[in-house]
Amino acid sequence: MIIFLKKYSPLLTMGVLFLLLFFSCHDDGDDSSNSDNDPTPEPPAGTWIDYNTNLMWEKEIAENSSILYYQWEKAIGYCDSLELAGFSDWRLPTISELRSLVRGCEATMTGGACGVTDECTVTDCQNEACVGCDLLTDADNEFFWPKELERESSTGNEYWSFTELEDHKAMVWTLGFMIANIEKRDKENILDSATTTRCVRTMAAE
Repeated sequence: MIIFLKKYSPLLTMGVLFLLLFFSCHDDGDDSSNSDNDPTPEPPAGTWIDYNTNLMWEKEIAENSSILYYQWEKAIGYCDSLELAGFSDWRLPTISELRSLVRGCEATMTGGACGVTDECTVTDCQNEACVGCDLLTDADNEFFWPKELERESSTGNEYWSFTELEDHKAMVWTLGFMIANIEKRDKENILDSATTTRCVRTMAAE
């Protein structure tokens, strides 16, 4: 018996180590698989969440034209007083936050060639790339934004940002998702341009 153990104990030891290693790797694989398959939480009713930016957006736009044609100050007041999905910390988005919604138009997407951002707000920041892209022909989504967002009744509307022109405080930057263009508009909207808003809030870090 002693001779047998001496002869085969190395093989037994190697076998035990192999089994331990195998089951250890197998268990780790199962854990990661379960983690990957965890469903993304459904956003609260009336909202859409961009988990890449940790921003929660107002999903629906009111159909009432008197609401659509906001002046800038009224847009700020609307968002500041908005209570939606149990939250009251809504606000008017900055131009960079609006750009984070752009899909399919590289020029004005986050990091695109258009120079207008939260860090560059003077008139000269607006370059040729800020004109956006050609009209979409996709029947399922006519706008350069996530399909989950709902459009307003007047399809050509531009959206107010909170970002003022640094060298012209009477004007602010807007973004129109029909062609993903970034423009400057006067705060009073004296030309009654079709300008509306979509409020946003920053989600608390988990």
